[in-house]
Amino acid sequence: MHSLSSARQSEVKAWEEEITPCEHTLTLEQLVSGPIPASGLAHCNACDLKENLWLCLTCGSLGCGRQQFGGLGGNGHGLSHYEASGHAVSVKLGTITPEGGAGMMIALIGVDSADHDPDIYCYQCNDAKEDPDLARHLASFGINVQTLTKTEKSMTELVCPVMNVHPPC
Repeated sequence: MHSLSSARQSEVKAWEEEITPCEHTLTLEQLVSGPIPASGLAHCNACDLKENLWLCLTCGSLGCGRQQFGGLGGNGHGLSHYEASGHAVSVKLGTITPEGGAGMMIALIGVDSADHDPDIYCYQCNDAKEDPDLARHLASFGINVQTLTKTEKSMTELVCPVMNVHPPC
């Protein structure tokens, strides 16, 4: 195995750090008017993108993510929603699995959930976070995590191959 430069080791270390909840995920107040119809989860509210979709966990607005290195498309409508509303916490829909949606339960029974953690982002903290109540938050929009399957790569999966990093990524 080749040795990594000091800068590359720092990049790898950043991805090894544990993602934790923040005050915004722990105190999230939802403004829910009922279930979101499946058609409301099919594409970005502001454009026609059908991938890289981020659901605002406060109000249920669905926006596309930012353009990512490696060609993953996005027009930044999720970020625009945060800037207009102040709703800080969103989850990337295609990264949610029944195992990841159960977050804290998996941790309590000792199963490694690293491969199942959905992408949750706090715009206020400007960082990836964990939402211990994700299943409940999604249920308030009529989304049952037990019926979801992973359809997109997580941000870690997208970045680690680009960095040519081997385990833990």
